[in-house]
Amino acid sequence: MRRTRPLPWSRWLSAIVLAAAFALPAAGPASAATDSTDFFVWGYNAHGGLGLGGAAQSGHPLALTLPVGVASIAVGADHMFELDEDGHLWAWGGNTSGQLGDGTTTDRRDRVAVSFPDGTRIVQVSAYQDHVLALDTDGTVWSWGRGHRGQLGDGATSDRSAPAQLSLGVTVVSVTAGQEQSFAVTADGDVLAWGANDRGQLGDGTTGDRSDPVLIALPGSPTVTAIAAGTAFTAALTSDGRVFLWGAQELTGTPGTTAPVEVGDFAGTRIVALAAGDYHLLALDDTGEVWAWGDDTYGQLGTPGSSSSTPARVDLPPTDSIAAAGAFSLALLSDGTVQSWGRNRFGQLGDDTTTDRDAPAPVTALAGAEVTSVAAGRDSVAVMVDQGPLATLTLSPSNATVAPGVPQSYEVRGRDAFGNDLGLVSDATLAIQGGTCSASACRSEAPGRHTVSATSGSVVGVALLVVSASGGGGGDNGGGDEPGGILGLTGLSVVGLVAAIVILLASGLLAVVLGRRPRRRH
Repeated sequence: MRRTRPLPWSRWLSAIVLAAAFALPAAGPASAATDSTDFFVWGYNAHGGLGLGGAAQSGHPLALTLPVGVASIAVGADHMFELDEDGHLWAWGGNTSGQLGDGTTTDRRDRVAVSFPDGTRIVQVSAYQDHVLALDTDGTVWSWGRGHRGQLGDGATSDRSAPAQLSLGVTVVSVTAGQEQSFAVTADGDVLAWGANDRGQLGDGTTGDRSDPVLIALPGSPTVTAIAAGTAFTAALTSDGRVFLWGAQELTGTPGTTAPVEVGDFAGTRIVALAAGDYHLLALDDTGEVWAWGDDTYGQLGTPGSSSSTPARVDLPPTDSIAAAGAFSLALLSDGTVQSWGRNRFGQLGDDTTTDRDAPAPVTALAGAEVTSVAAGRDSVAVMVDQGPLATLTLSPSNATVAPGVPQSYEVRGRDAFGNDLGLVSDATLAIQGGTCSASACRSEAPGRHTVSATSGSVVGVALLVVSASGGGGGDNGGGDEPGGILGLTGLSVVGLVAAIVILLASGLLAVVLGRRPRRRH
């Protein structure tokens, strides 16, 4: 008689564990943790500078998700940089002059690492046109990209596609790239400048380009804390809230201003931030007021009248931060909303048009977003958000069956473009096809399938309500969040259960095979 050896308990246990693994539902996108930082980007995109792939410009803010831990973002003419909290720098977009710093001149639609030596940690990056400056934790300046006017500060006038250190002999605390000129503020509050200087934008009293850094002397030797630079002018902000200016007549009002002069027209307020476009300048004072002056060809000043070399207040609510580039301007208000004005050829105002505007107006597509920072390039914008505006609405239950005339209550929740749960949407309006709705419930006397909609602004969510003479006792297959399935298992669990049975049967068969003893020969 043949006998089988019992399957050892350890094999049974292994089979059960493996079967259980098959039976467990797989984690989908909704249950996976998302480690990301969220942005909206818009404007010029011919070389993929918005980080979204493709080449189409966008006048509408589009969602961009970057890995977690972004410290800041810088926007150039057709490219962007992401600085993460570990001091690593990433880039994408146009790269004809090597401005992405990855050792090539190939445009990048996907982010690439900027090629620094191992161990280098960057704390600041500045980009405007086709060259880039970065500052590391040691106070050392790095430069790369286009260098034809000496803007790389290495004594040469050639392009460079990878970062190189500058030997300045001092510790630097901030760097600023203008169109073709560069600046560094030292730990002592002094200013170093190099690059293009045909209109006196370096501030050294000459109009000759410099390929090596030169020290700039400001009247009274104030402590400089920040520099803003455009196409052919430069402004310096001091520790006591004063502004000094040199370069283009559009800003200074005087031809040939090759050395710094103080701007004293801010009604006694203290300036705390500056932002430069090609030929216009914004200043933010300590009361939250914004001032603007310079060229106003496209309405970039946002003030009544025309171009002016005298600062004037911009009609804005209290403002937390400012940004400018090219011929347009942006303000991040204290209430977390963004307003824009000026040139709009590439949709850089974010209002779904290409029409210039000479007065600030909200970027309405961002209404409801929690914006934390704004960065502007020549014709494009990136804003960081803690959460985006409402993008989708969900009704719960999504599928319900009731008797004629019986109201069905609904809960309406919202999510932003990044999938973040925005909670209950209290201002959503309910409507039903062939029935009536109150603030939170809908009913219909007509048997059949009815569409229930929830609307908030331009966002609409829908659910199905079945009206049946036999009633139905609620929605979503008995009121649960998931279909009941077989023995309460979901579809994935049913598949897993079948797999478990197969494994157990196979294990039993294996036991039979392995348990057979060889027949003795007589």
